[in-house]
Amino acid sequence: MEEGEVRWDGLCSRDASTRDAALENIRQAVLRRTTQISPVKEDPPPESSEGHLASATALERLNEMLARLLMLSKRCPFRDVREKSASILSNVQELGIRIPRPLGHGPSRFIPEKEAAARHQCSYLVNLHVNDFLHVGGDPKWLNGLENAPHKLQNLGELNKILAHRPWLITKEHIETTESFCEVEALMEKMKKLQECRDEEEASQEEMATRFEREKRESMSVCCSEDEESAPTRDVSRHFEDTSYGYKDFSRHGMHVPTFRVQDYSWEDHGYSLVNRLYPDVGQLIDEKFHIAYDLTYNTMAMHKDVDTSMLRRAIWNYIHCMFGIRYDDYDYGEINQLLDRSFKVYIKTVVCTPEKTTKRMYDSFWRQFKHSEKVHVNLLLVEARMQAELLYALRAITHYMT
Repeated sequence: MEEGEVRWDGLCSRDASTRDAALENIRQAVLRRTTQISPVKEDPPPESSEGHLASATALERLNEMLARLLMLSKRCPFRDVREKSASILSNVQELGIRIPRPLGHGPSRFIPEKEAAARHQCSYLVNLHVNDFLHVGGDPKWLNGLENAPHKLQNLGELNKILAHRPWLITKEHIETTESFCEVEALMEKMKKLQECRDEEEASQEEMATRFEREKRESMSVCCSEDEESAPTRDVSRHFEDTSYGYKDFSRHGMHVPTFRVQDYSWEDHGYSLVNRLYPDVGQLIDEKFHIAYDLTYNTMAMHKDVDTSMLRRAIWNYIHCMFGIRYDDYDYGEINQLLDRSFKVYIKTVVCTPEKTTKRMYDSFWRQFKHSEKVHVNLLLVEARMQAELLYALRAITHYMT
């Protein structure tokens, strides 16, 4: 793997001398980068001329390298790489360069994670986060309810609740309330996304828009499996507030929610760069995760081989976004009804909107002729598409707050 004149692949070698040579090359490259920029203390450099633009570009490239070194200092299985990476970061910091900071590992970080899992009654993850919370010295009283936790975590609870069930309701006011008590990095655990972009509505897109609105309305008529209200179990419900708050179809309940146009906000054009600006390491990981889930294919469909599955994968991804009011101007939503039957739509909506209601019987009953590996891939598509939908709404609110 290369980044300009820097080679990182030597760090994967089992030979210690090869790793040491690679680390020295990286150290020299980082030092060269630092000479191209002005030292940055606690505040970013003021806006100025073309000279500053070049310095800012160099700083961005340096930050990419520092983010990778930060990751290596925490996660690399080779001790020498971890220690040398940490040493390089320390040397850079002594030169007055602000380095990326790792996500906190204190007790507070597990509270939003625990609540998010509890929202969908995933007791396994709840217990995992509870154990981690206690392992790092968390106060057991916090586990009895958010009212016992610090105020900043209570505010995150409100944001967590909306993101989990009705992300289209997120506004910049939610970000303002949260930001006053915690840093943006804490939000990155639950969201990631984007910067505003203007795009004119073209008349030639009218038919596409009509089909999208039709599919959005129809998606609201699709009921989740076993669509009755389900009360969370007692041992899980104590981990989050407002247990009655859940997913509601916005069009069914008289809510008017403007269509979210991907041409105005997209991960590829805006979200990726925004997340990298706020937290470089996370942006890259999220982007890779989306691409792996979306592009993964064996080019098979049940017993058929050498099949181009891209149209089906796109229909599934776009149908999920359609349920959340997100529209792609260049997509013909008429394809969805041709490729996805109603029973499959019920499964999709259950997994995406109320995953706690998903059962093995439901899993077994859809696409019976398909292999388990293909059905598992479908589930990966579902959860990643939902995650991106949440991030689109959440980071749009962050962008509005920042501008």
